[in-house]
This record gives sequence, structure tokens and C-alpha cells, in this order.
Amino acid sequence: MAALPEHRRVAHTSETTPLLPDAAAAAAAAAGQSGFSTASKHHGLVGLNRPASTANELKVLVRSSIPLTMGLMLENALNTINVLIVGRLGAGELAVVGNSSLLILVTGFPLPLAMAAAFTTLSAPLYTQVDHRYVIGQVLQRTILLSVVLSFLIALLWWNIGPVLLALKQPEDLVHGMKIYMRYASLILPALGLFENMKSFLQVQGLMSAPPLVLLAILPFHTGLTIYLVHYTSLGAAGAALATAATMWTAGLGLVLYVSRTRAKECWEGWTRKAWEDWGSVLWIAVPGALMFGSELWAFEIIALLAGRLGEHAVAAQAIISTLDSIVAMVPYAISIGIANRVGNLLGFGARAIKRAKMTVRAGFFLEILVSGTCCILVLIYRHQLPYIFTDDKAVAEVASNAAVFVASYQVFDGLQNVGAACLRAFGRQNVGSIIHFVGYYLVGLPLGAWLGLGSPHWGLSGLWAGAAIALACTAASELLFAATIKWEDEVERVQQREIGSDSDDEDEEA
Repeated sequence: MAALPEHRRVAHTSETTPLLPDAAAAAAAAAGQSGFSTASKHHGLVGLNRPASTANELKVLVRSSIPLTMGLMLENALNTINVLIVGRLGAGELAVVGNSSLLILVTGFPLPLAMAAAFTTLSAPLYTQVDHRYVIGQVLQRTILLSVVLSFLIALLWWNIGPVLLALKQPEDLVHGMKIYMRYASLILPALGLFENMKSFLQVQGLMSAPPLVLLAILPFHTGLTIYLVHYTSLGAAGAALATAATMWTAGLGLVLYVSRTRAKECWEGWTRKAWEDWGSVLWIAVPGALMFGSELWAFEIIALLAGRLGEHAVAAQAIISTLDSIVAMVPYAISIGIANRVGNLLGFGARAIKRAKMTVRAGFFLEILVSGTCCILVLIYRHQLPYIFTDDKAVAEVASNAAVFVASYQVFDGLQNVGAACLRAFGRQNVGSIIHFVGYYLVGLPLGAWLGLGSPHWGLSGLWAGAAIALACTAASELLFAATIKWEDEVERVQQREIGSDSDDEDEEA
């Protein structure tokens, strides 16, 4: 086997090698900077040249959450553009896009998102260890390949979705349109896997701005292509799916181009046969992660189905408040991504970074409370006005405004849950999170919500959302309790064991 490149063989670490020279670390610690000042530029992380404090970590999280929020908004804008353009064809075509988009969300998104989160778990600690940065590229190759392979399995379902929809008593015209739409949408899946993993590849290096800039640059392309395919070809509504696939491929390849031209390429050393190895360790984290993401998405699909039993006003109101919730949830989720990346990076420094990592969690907790609390108050204050952004029907608006009380409380619990989930992702404890989410939603929240909404209390849609809020409250409390009681020293040791494993693999290759 070929020897390791020179830059990897210099200062090669082992299980007992300190991450910084003792003298430098001691000098920095004496300066009151927690031993990180000499490593700040070397490791490419922001804020390490300042004294460790919750306030400084708060600044780091605010700085990272802005581009992360922009990226999430731009990703959601793609579907909004599809709906606006296809809606001009008629109600039938709009129903095809709306129902297909929901199906794509609940069946297609959990695995790519979980794979990208698994990449963050495995790679964020490696970035703070310069000798191990090349391993990040190997992990990226594994997560991309796994995303592509799994996308083919999901595509099989989408290509054969017609009989499934007919079995669910959906109208034949709707099924015909969705069948065509979902077949074109299958081209989105591998592109989504590429984009999400490349996005995480940049985020673990602290490069948060590139993904939203790429999306912003190609948004006009997506708009123009969607208009052309939907209105000037025979594809009709399915043209929106094909345009989205082209846009996601362009976005993913755009990030690849960005990496090749910037400092981000230092974590990439080309394709290697090791990309086909050790898929099990990735799946061990990614599969429970998919259950974490999916359990909430699937729960809201169940709520939507239950709302159908309450009449058309409840269905319309559910569409309004679920849209409102998805908009409001972007900022707290962006903060969660920032927390997971920051804590993961700090865990790579070893036990001496535990104090700063805990400060990051405290800062994240404060920021989530501030943001989600503000959202809660705004929703409560304007709950009677917000529904009229989406509808002129007073009956629908009244149902939505009543349920908005529980939607508002849901935001606070969502913010708290985001902190706990970020810690679990940073620790690689997605298996714990998946159990917590399943119990919270499917054994507590949904049964209780169904009873409140459809049972003797007769709360209607408000009852369904009360159950969702209780589910998230239980989930948030459980995840925060786990994060608060976990032994951080043990988690650092688990991270180091993963790094030692990758280190020994490369020593075998060098031999």
C-alpha cells in the first residue's frame, strides 16, 4: 500500500499524544484562554482565541445560525415556487404538487438528512485534529455512496406508488398525476443526498455561507426552468419535479466546485477504495437518525389524516398552521445545526474542551429560549390575523386561530428539543433520540391528541395540536435530561476511540 502523504505523517497522533504541545497549551491556559489561543487559526474554528465564556459561544452560534437559516429558507423556497407556478394550471394540478410534496417530505427526506447528520457526528471532531482531516473526505465518500444506494430503494417505492395510493382510496385523477410526478421526483433523491452531505462537509469546517449563496445563485434558474417545463412542455405539473431535480443536481455540483476552489479541499484527498468500507458504522448512526427525523414528520402526516375526520374546515386550517409552523421552525433548527457542529468540533480537542463545549450548550439553550419564546409570543399575539394571510374563509381562520394557541406552545418545546437533539447528534447518540421520539410521539402525544381532538373532550384540531405539543414537551424533557446527566468524559473517550479506529486503518494501509 502507498505510504501516507508527508503532511499526515508529521505530528501523527496516537491515543496518548496531546492535541497541542504541552508548553503552548500551558502558556495559553495561563493567559486565561483555556489552551485554545494558539490553535485558533491552526484549526480554523472561530472564537478559540477568546477566553472561554458562554457569551463568546453565544456570539459564535448567532454568527453561524444566520447563514444556516437563510439556507433552510431558500431550500423551502424551491417548493413554494413550484406551488405558485403549478397552481396556475388549475386545482387538480395543484393537488398533485401539494400531495406529492408531502409524500416526498415524509418518505424521501429522513434518510438524506440523517446521513448528513451522521457525517457531522463522525467528522466534526476530526476537523479539530489536523492529522485526521483527510479522514473527513473518506467519511464523506461513504455517506454520499450510501445516500445514492438508499435513494434507489426509495425510488422503487415512488415508481410503484400508484397501487399504494389507490389502495388508500385516493381519486384516480390524483393518483395518475402523482404517479408521473413521483417518477420524475425520483431524480431528486441522489441529488439531495449529494447536496446535504456536501453542505455538512462545509459546515463541519465552519463554512456556513457557501450553501445559501449557491442556492441563491440558482434560484432564478429554478424559477425559469420550472415555468418553461410546466407551461411550455407536455410535462405539466410533473415539470416542477424535473426542474427541482435539475436544481438540486446543480446545487450539489456547485458545492463540489466550491470545495475544489477553496480551503475546504484540504479535507479531501480524492476517491479511495476505503469509501466502500465500514458502512456499518455510518448506518449505525444514520438509521436511528432517520427515525428521529422521520418520527416527527410521520406524526404530522398522521395529524393531517386525523384532521380529515373533522371536516374540510379543519383540513384547511391544518394546512395553514402546519405551513406556519414550518416557517417559524427554521431558525430554531438552524441554531440546532450550529450547536451540533460546534460541540462536535470541540469534542475533537479531548477532555480539555469539555468546559467550553458545555458553555456552547448553555449558550444554545439561551438562544433557543430567546428565539422560540419570541416566536411563541408573536404567534399568540397575532393568532387571529395570521390565518388571513392564507385564506379569506372566516370559519377556517377561526379553527386555525384556536389551534394556534397550542402551535405557539409547541414552538417553545421545539426550541428546547433542538438543544437536546443537537447534543445527541454531537455525541453520536441518535439511537437514544430515536427511542425518545418514538415514545414521545407514538405512545404519548398522538394517542392523547386523538382522544382530545376526536374523543369526548371534542377539542377538534386544537386537541390534535395539544397532543403534538405534549409529545414534544416529553421529547424535549427527556433529551435535555439525558444531555444534562451524561458523563462528558465518557463521550470524549468514545469520540477518541472512533478516531483511533480510523487511525489504525490508515496505519494498516501505510504498512
